[in-house]
Amino acid sequence: MSLPPYRKIDQSTWPRQDHYKYYTEKLKVNYSMTARLDVTRLRAECDRLGVHFYAAFIWCTSNVVNRLPFMKMMTDEKGSLGVWDVVHPNYTIFHKEDHTFSDCWSEYDDDFATFYKRIEADIEAAKKVRGIKAKAGQPANFYCISCVPWMDYIGYAASTASDHVPLFPIITFGKYTEDNTFNKRHIDSVLALKLVDVEAIKNAHFKVCVDAINSVGGVILPELLDALGVEYTFLNAEPTGDFAHNPEPLEKNLGGIMDELKKGGYDMGIVVDPDVDRLAFICEDGKMFGEEYTLVSVADYVLSKTPGNTVSNLSSTRALRDVTEKHGGSYCASAVGEVNVTTKMKDVHAVIGGEGNGGVIYPESHYGRDALVGIALFLSSLAHKGCKVSELRASFPNYFIAKNRIDLTASTDVDAILVKVKELYGKEKDVTVTDIDGVKLDFPDKWVHLRKSNTEPIIRVYSEASTMEQADELGKKLMQVVYDMQ
Repeated sequence: MSLPPYRKIDQSTWPRQDHYKYYTEKLKVNYSMTARLDVTRLRAECDRLGVHFYAAFIWCTSNVVNRLPFMKMMTDEKGSLGVWDVVHPNYTIFHKEDHTFSDCWSEYDDDFATFYKRIEADIEAAKKVRGIKAKAGQPANFYCISCVPWMDYIGYAASTASDHVPLFPIITFGKYTEDNTFNKRHIDSVLALKLVDVEAIKNAHFKVCVDAINSVGGVILPELLDALGVEYTFLNAEPTGDFAHNPEPLEKNLGGIMDELKKGGYDMGIVVDPDVDRLAFICEDGKMFGEEYTLVSVADYVLSKTPGNTVSNLSSTRALRDVTEKHGGSYCASAVGEVNVTTKMKDVHAVIGGEGNGGVIYPESHYGRDALVGIALFLSSLAHKGCKVSELRASFPNYFIAKNRIDLTASTDVDAILVKVKELYGKEKDVTVTDIDGVKLDFPDKWVHLRKSNTEPIIRVYSEASTMEQADELGKKLMQVVYDMQ
């Protein structure tokens, strides 16, 4: 059988020779690419001219494909690589009557009028046919294009079980729908929570300063605060993704908003991380509320209304335990990580939980960290208590967490070291040892948590006590214990 016209590729001089052999012989792959294509003007032009959009779109696509040699590649009967002179579209015909489909092909022509006459006749004939192939005689030099307009999707990929790597493109287009209601829908769900007192917040006339770190917080937080009747000033509000400072909501990174609060005129400062699931507060005097105390303060409010159990990870402040027990509930610790916290929360039916890094998880909303939920609950609490943020902070037990690390060599058996630490302190009467995630040593008035990194040869050492000096001293004591074991 003679093939349609094509041009052979001289692989001895072809710059892509090595790549072609590698991806067709050694690593046989298919690849896909998704792009947003605005066809609004094309659709309008089709309406103006009175031509069918599908046929016009196939011609436009075929015109582009035929101008790009890499989209017309083929192999002949001897396996030699080449480029077709022209390729013809093979496209999908959908049968509405029985929800089946057939494929059809039409001969391409650079002249739109000529091609349009051909494809309209082919489509009309194909409508009367059932089966995979609606038109016989499909040529070897074809490419695939199809349409799935009844589905919303932004990505498409097709693959076969064959070892043969097809060189022709497979192009599929469908329907892309923008839905900009999700911010409002989520905010509405937050406002509908029983413990979110919108009227109390509005009546409090709060004025806040927000650091949105040039991320999505600059988009959704104004909508939330407007709905709550809160007056606000934003720092780093433009959602460029070019973060104004280190996104970790720690004191060392928040000099800008702390200085702004010190000028006066604000009730509090609000800080979120780039994806708005972590939350930290600044007191009205410009001092840190403490990211560990975000969860503590919200939990205190929730527990005062709905007593129950709480959960946080092993590296979170003991203040949550104290607040939980004050309200008659039980506190449980989980391994580090949001998924571990939520799993434990479900196990013990916790009414609230989260992580000491500013992550509030409130099951009445959903099982995930959510700064919007945390803000609404915190403002409700503040409105009910009628106190300053600094006064609220002073009402909780005072703990300080020191964060250190032990640098090790790649050959160090970190697990063996942690086992030795567990055995060493497990013999002491006043120490409770927890080993679900590294080793945590709970003393009567302090704790230290040693946890290995999964990405580098280090042990993270978190320690908490009633003063920062004591916390740091405890952490460094355990660090020395580890060093002495090596």
